[in-house]
Amino acid sequence: MASPSLNDFIAAEAIAFGDFVSFVEASEAAGRLLVNSGLVVDGYVSEIIEIIQNQGPYMVIAPGVAIVHGRPSESVLKTGGSMVIDASGVISGNEKNDPVRVILAISAKDDEEHLQMLKTIAELFNQPEMIEKLANCSSSGEVLNLISTNLQ
Repeated sequence: MASPSLNDFIAAEAIAFGDFVSFVEASEAAGRLLVNSGLVVDGYVSEIIEIIQNQGPYMVIAPGVAIVHGRPSESVLKTGGSMVIDASGVISGNEKNDPVRVILAISAKDDEEHLQMLKTIAELFNQPEMIEKLANCSSSGEVLNLISTNLQ
């Protein structure tokens, strides 16, 4: 059985584009999209930033992409995600994978949903040139179309 598309996890209003000063700023923007989408409470964004500040850029999982998240807690209202795209990229401190151009912020109500979302994300970024394709998008509709056509 194929994984659901990220469109099942990320709504159009949870996708933003920007030219960010830092990885922390871009991660905070991705977290704010989770709050604005009703997926998490405001404190979840602080958890994301605290984890980055205390543990470094381990969430930068591959060249150009990071998956930021807080801990499972009462701060999570629903499973879902957001995406921030910075076409020029930000420096996270992960020399192997910088600059980061796509930041996904995720929230999950339970371990099963968390694993399903990570599997779906891995399938997407296993596609050739996906970071470049996402960085060239200029609207959330383009992003969602790209996701849906690359995850069958």
